Amino acid sequence: MFGLWMAVAGAEAPHSEARPAGISPLFEQRGTGVAGAFRPDRTVQNAKGGAQLRNTRKPSHKKLTHEDGNSIFSIAGTYDTGGVPNNGADLVAVGDFNGDHHADIAVTNYCADAQCQTSSVGVLLGNGDGTFQTAQIYPSTGGYVATSIAVGDVNGDGKADLVVSNQCAPYDPTCEGSVGVLLGNGDGTFQPVQIYDSGGRFAQWVAVGDLDHDGYDDVIVANLQDPEVNCGQYACGNVGVLRANPNGDGTLLPVQVYLSGGLSSEFVALKDLDGDGNQDVIATYVCSDDTCQNGLVEVMPGDGHGTFKTPHTYQTGPYACVGAVGDVNNDGRLDVIVSTGCYDTASYYVEVLLGRPDGTLQTPIATQHQPAGWDQVTVGDFDLDGNLDYAIPAAIELLLGNGDGTFHDSSLPAGGGGIATGDFNEDGKPDLAVDISDKVTVLLNVVNTATTTMLTSSANPAAKNQTVTYTATVTGQHGGTPTGTVTFNDGTTAIATVPLSGSAASFSTSYAALGTHSMTAVYSGDARNLGSTSDVLTEYIKTLPVPSTTTVTSSLNPSLVGQPVTFTAAVASAFGNIPDGELVTFLDGTAQVGTGLTSGGAATFTTSALSAKTHTIKAKYAGDASFKASSGTVKQTVNLYPTTTALTSAPNPSNVGQVVTFTATVTTTAPTQATGNVSFKDGTKIIGTATVDANGVATLNKKISTAGSHSITATYNGDSLSGKSTSNVVVQVVN
Repeated sequence: MFGLWMAVAGAEAPHSEARPAGISPLFEQRGTGVAGAFRPDRTVQNAKGGAQLRNTRKPSHKKLTHEDGNSIFSIAGTYDTGGVPNNGADLVAVGDFNGDHHADIAVTNYCADAQCQTSSVGVLLGNGDGTFQTAQIYPSTGGYVATSIAVGDVNGDGKADLVVSNQCAPYDPTCEGSVGVLLGNGDGTFQPVQIYDSGGRFAQWVAVGDLDHDGYDDVIVANLQDPEVNCGQYACGNVGVLRANPNGDGTLLPVQVYLSGGLSSEFVALKDLDGDGNQDVIATYVCSDDTCQNGLVEVMPGDGHGTFKTPHTYQTGPYACVGAVGDVNNDGRLDVIVSTGCYDTASYYVEVLLGRPDGTLQTPIATQHQPAGWDQVTVGDFDLDGNLDYAIPAAIELLLGNGDGTFHDSSLPAGGGGIATGDFNEDGKPDLAVDISDKVTVLLNVVNTATTTMLTSSANPAAKNQTVTYTATVTGQHGGTPTGTVTFNDGTTAIATVPLSGSAASFSTSYAALGTHSMTAVYSGDARNLGSTSDVLTEYIKTLPVPSTTTVTSSLNPSLVGQPVTFTAAVASAFGNIPDGELVTFLDGTAQVGTGLTSGGAATFTTSALSAKTHTIKAKYAGDASFKASSGTVKQTVNLYPTTTALTSAPNPSNVGQVVTFTATVTTTAPTQATGNVSFKDGTKIIGTATVDANGVATLNKKISTAGSHSITATYNGDSLSGKSTSNVVVQVVN
């Protein structure tokens, strides 16, 4: 999207041709890449030797396939956009221009030869089914070469307006870039263009948004060169801001120009990166400085009044071009994606600047080599995997998002220059409108996602002649409400086909004879969702009630006293599923301790009140009109927390009649310190007891009157939580 001053390097655009004063040598060949043609793949020479534009790419009529071989897009139609011969479709925008809630397409037709004096706009109104009406032509965008187009509402009347950025005719050193505004009438038609100074030469890109919260969309334009600043051998870039007139008449106020340290501004976008409710400007610059070793991304945080806070700048790889803004790593923060390498095929990369919570960006990561082509890009979840993808029109290359800020290739053979996203057939999937060979081609998304279908019965088992209602619920892989039909089968026989309503379909019937029926539900699928078949549901027609069984399990067995234990009573029958909400009573021996209600054939009860012993826990299912009562038991062992007791004596040895201090230290695994007492023994004879203190220590002072060796032990007798334990033997020598 660069200045129309040099053609591609080679015989068609000899470098000996004089360059107008002030035109930067940036628009010359660098290495093996194209350097400075406005669109290198569209330039030819006219009869007078001037550089002119023509789209030389050829369309592909193949289905556009995912890397796994499944189709992502299929070409649905190609439409003339009303350009004069050899001057056809270029940049694309999508919006609702006539208020019918169908996506419409606006396309700029570039001007590149003597047959035209200005670019034009073709408007194709959508029918909502993926087809479009014949283009309505608006003969002027306000400039010779339209470089971008955006949809907004600059007069706040609720009707979509078109805003176009324009460049000059070739080799006109006196002209300035412009912005053209075509106010919408709300019925799909537009008023003649109003033209405004863009604030620089070679207006490259335009974006619209409400900078000052006055209800009117303002216009932001990237200018390749600022005519008021001498930047030496390189062209200075700037961002021009044209605020909407606050009187709401649809006019724009004079441009305010914002310069940065970057050279040759190429692209702008408006998004709220820092989440403060104000629109921020994201701009790319081809070069960050005179060396042109790096491109530049600049973020101008909006202050909500139409002006900006201190900008942030980030260097990228060489030659930053167009880009997009979206959350590519699913962290809830907006990221910036930039195509680089506009002048050097070896540098064609997609670089991602991940967003931080404060609205600043991380260091760019070159995630994926991309094909040539940088007229326009777009983002969307094209393969419906929940991750944002990046579409590049030159080869209609899809870089499929991995969900972490990186991409992987999915080659889709075709060709184009402009590209935009919209749901053209209203199936909930993102489609593409692409400039291919001077026309706009509509690519419909044909990705279908997997579904699951679940079948339930209102009564199973059921009695003869009892009404049974079957309900099939369909769930899509990525949410949304599936449409289509469900066919209910009894074995291999289809007995009813019912449309989905709110993701579910129901069918009622009754049976005159006892027996079983193998029921399935088959979902048809729709434009977004694949079909699916439920598991087999065996419907039992029996004499009621039928037997049931109850099995009880424990979540922790053995357990420790005071620990929570969950008992699960699984209630089942050989003749159907136990309904939800059925009563189960839990008993400890003969005493009722709790109740539970069945859910999915099981009821639970949790308690931490079981004492230290072995308990017999019984679960009694009450039964109902269809299922007989049943019960089951489980043995639950509840233990005290283990303890250890350590014994010391002092002095040792001692003399006859001397007082000896015996110290027992009790350590418990219980959540609280052990209490109770400790018994001290000399051999098998108890010589005293002592109470355990707050530190778990029991002390006995004892005179031993018999000389010799004495085997002393200490036994902790336990409490309500901590179990008994006996110490090591201490041999007390008495002299």
